[in-house]
Amino acid sequence: ASSQPTESVPPTASSSAAITTLPTIPLPTDLSQPLTQEQAIAVAKHVMDRAANMFTLLSFPTFPSLVEMDESQTIPGEPDFWLVTDERFRTKADLRAYTETAYTPAYVDKYFSHIFNENDKDSGFLEYNGRLYIDSHLGGIGNMTTLKWESLRILSQEEDSLTIEIDRYLDDGKIYEISGIDTYSMKITENIWRLDNKSSKSVNDAE
Repeated sequence: ASSQPTESVPPTASSSAAITTLPTIPLPTDLSQPLTQEQAIAVAKHVMDRAANMFTLLSFPTFPSLVEMDESQTIPGEPDFWLVTDERFRTKADLRAYTETAYTPAYVDKYFSHIFNENDKDSGFLEYNGRLYIDSHLGGIGNMTTLKWESLRILSQEEDSLTIEIDRYLDDGKIYEISGIDTYSMKITENIWRLDNKSSKSVNDAE
């Protein structure tokens, strides 16, 4: 079974807005010619930032300014589930549509099916009487790794996709050393880049 990816970032009040913020630099949309490393880095950074912000929203929704909720309105018998009053997310379908602005449908099916395909309180998201409720205790998993962008290598490029690999470093303020290699596949549809797949291997596996 596929497991949810563990990458996350500390929540910030601006994370929600950043999900749909347009890039400040033009991103390549015509893939008829090979991308340069600089262009690939620009695409990957944009996709990773938007994906991290979306992952934060799904992992830390109760953090202030991410999702508006009313703690006084709960599901009978489930006092920890608060009503989502944010008009963007009245239902799980609304939340999924928003999630797909950063991830492809295939990625959502692979890693977030527990949220959207089941109405189980263990997922942290429930629908009741046609409205969305979120577990007020829902939290995410942080890490102490960073990507070394100058190490990015283009593995493949097609008319609507780009796959790259990049060195991942452990960075806890004391140690800065390579801990593995991440591979990211990204797709572009309607001039919007989205994360389509991810895999990781440790330094030992890479040797």
